[in-house]
This record gives sequence, C-alpha cells and structure tokens, in this order.
Amino acid sequence: MKKLMLFLVFCALGISAVWAQKTFSGKVIGPDGLGLPGVNVVEKANSINGVATDIDGNWTLTVPNGNTILQFSTIGMKTVELAAKDAANLKMKNDSQILDGSEELNKVKQTDAISALSGKAAGVQISKGSGMSGSNRILIRGANSIFGENQPLFVVDGVPMDNANYNSTSAQAGFGGIDYGNMLNDLNPDDIENISILKGAAAALYGSRASNGVVMITTKKAKAGSDRVKVSISTGVEFESIHDLPDLQRKYGGGAIIPDKDGGVNGWEQVTIDGKTYNIPQYGTDESWGPRYDANTTYLPWYAFDKEDFPNDYLKPVPWVAPANDVEDFFDTGVKFTNSISLAKAGETYGVRFGYTNMNMKGFVPNSKQNKNNFSLNGNAKIMDKMKVEAGI
Repeated sequence: MKKLMLFLVFCALGISAVWAQKTFSGKVIGPDGLGLPGVNVVEKANSINGVATDIDGNWTLTVPNGNTILQFSTIGMKTVELAAKDAANLKMKNDSQILDGSEELNKVKQTDAISALSGKAAGVQISKGSGMSGSNRILIRGANSIFGENQPLFVVDGVPMDNANYNSTSAQAGFGGIDYGNMLNDLNPDDIENISILKGAAAALYGSRASNGVVMITTKKAKAGSDRVKVSISTGVEFESIHDLPDLQRKYGGGAIIPDKDGGVNGWEQVTIDGKTYNIPQYGTDESWGPRYDANTTYLPWYAFDKEDFPNDYLKPVPWVAPANDVEDFFDTGVKFTNSISLAKAGETYGVRFGYTNMNMKGFVPNSKQNKNNFSLNGNAKIMDKMKVEAGI
C-alpha cells in the first residue's frame, strides 16, 4: 500500500511539472527590418533547451514560465537576453562600431578614408604613411600575425576591396623609394555615409578573408521617397608643421678629428695649394664630431673648390662656425585646402547624387605639393515593389 501511494505522489509531481511548462513564440528581425533566420534562441538556465529561427525569423520554444530568460545570438549581431514573455518581437543590432560619416568622420578634414578613422573607434590603430599620400595601415584590436598580413578586409557598398599598395618590396620594408599609397586613399571621406567595424564572430560572415576584421563602408546616396533637391558645400583649411626635431649639438663641426700622429694639425687635415695652406674638413666622414667651432679658425668649404659654379668663392676661406640655418629652417609650414560640393536629386521612386571634392596641398617639405580631384556619381531606382536597382562610379 505504501509503495502504491509513493508511486501516485511521483506521478502527480510529474504531471504538475509538465503542466507548469509554457510555450512562447516570436519573431526576430535584423537591422533592415527583415526576418533573421538561423538565430539561436536558448533558455539561459538550460542551454539544452533551445531552437533556431526559421527562414522568416520565427521561433517557438517551451519554457517553465514567462519570466524565463531567453538568450538570442547569431553571427554578426549583438547577443540579446530577454524574458520569454517580452520576446515576441525582437530587433537585433549589428555587433559593430558605427561611425556616422556626415558628422564624426568630417569634423577634421582628411585626405583619405583610413585617416578619417584615426582616434574615432576603440581598438582601432591607424599607422599613417610618410609623405602626403603615403600608405596608411589599420589594425583592429591588435595584430594576428608577426610576418603575415594584418590588414582587415574592406567592403565598400557591399563590394570587397583590396587595400593593397603598389610600392616596391624595398619601399614596403622601409628601405627607401617612393610610397605611392594604397587603394583606399582614393576614397573621398566626404562621400562616406557611415563606417562599421567588425571583428571576431561578427566578421565571420566574410570567411577567411576577414580573419583580421572587416571595415564596412557605406557611401552617401540620394534616398528615394521625397521629391527634393539637396545641395551641400563645405570648405576647410589645415596647417601642418614639424613637431619633433632632433636635438643637435652645435659645438663641433662635421666630419672627424684627425689626430696629430696621423698628420692632423689641431684636428684638421691641411693641404697646400699655390703655396698657401688651408684647413680641410673630413667631408668623406659622415659624423658630427669634427674640430670644435672657432670663429678665429678658417677653412675651405666644399663650394670653394668649384671655380665654375662659384667663381667668387673659389679658394676663399671662411670662419669655422655653426651654420646659421640648420634643420629647423629647412622645413616649411604645410597648408591644405579642401573644397567639396554635392548635388542630390530625389523623387518618389528614384535618387541621384553627384559629388566633387578638390584637395590642394603644399607639404612641409620644400617643393612638395599635391592636387587631387574626387568625383562620385550614384543613382537608385525602384522598379517594382520588391525590385530596386542601384549603380555608382
């Protein structure tokens, strides 16, 4: 009898537990408002209990009660936790950092899209190239390889782009040559609507090419839906100068000192020309520890041997003193003018945008200059309710 009563009690508890379960349904949509398939919907306290959304983003799951916490996760989206009773309609967000091009990117005018990211996104490191259009490099949350490529994949309006440069192997290794820049130097920051930065699971949608992350760039377009014309004009000026210069000593001249035992006289090499003795610096020694400067000592500078180009200075000694114009006097103050104009025309079912930017720069290195023109043209049209055509150059 006792065994029968115990059996009935366990059955009652089991039936009560089953009756306590509740079934909830809902729909998950993405940032574009469309149903998001393949989203994992899991009971947080019981990871075995879970389902995936169907092709339309719908899901159904049985859980203990309405306060049960559900966890929604998928590649490229931020994980969301909600009570089952509040999860009927869920809009997930991209797991990325988004920068609005119309405001954040153009607070300070830049000559290229990569430089425009500098200091505006956490975990993003920008290495600017030397010169006015040098190759810029970007790292997202550190390097993945010591010897391999660490550049992220760039996707412009849904099209993957190679940000490779066209420099020689010697120039890429830092051994000299001309830095011709890389592909994205030609993308005008004024044409950028927003930039999204993805890394890790969020970038997995792009496969192995995105192992170093993804920089998604969306360009500005005229948005259909209202009959209007929009004109934007912007102008800016920027100055640049050398910030850090080497701390040079000005007590000793160039070359090296020749000891007396090696034929030197007070550290100088002396030569006799037409019966007259002259002090000669050691021009072949690339050092800055020659004889100590002394206004009472004279020497023959390099141009004093060039009778054809410097006839008035031929064999004419000058005082051995520090140069009046040193490295700080070599560089100029660079100036850059940037002027942009864009024209956008939109209708109920179409939109067209034209943009033009001129950048005129004089560098801080004497005689260096650059003049760059950027043109962009894009359009879109709604042909049918579910068909839209876009094109751009």
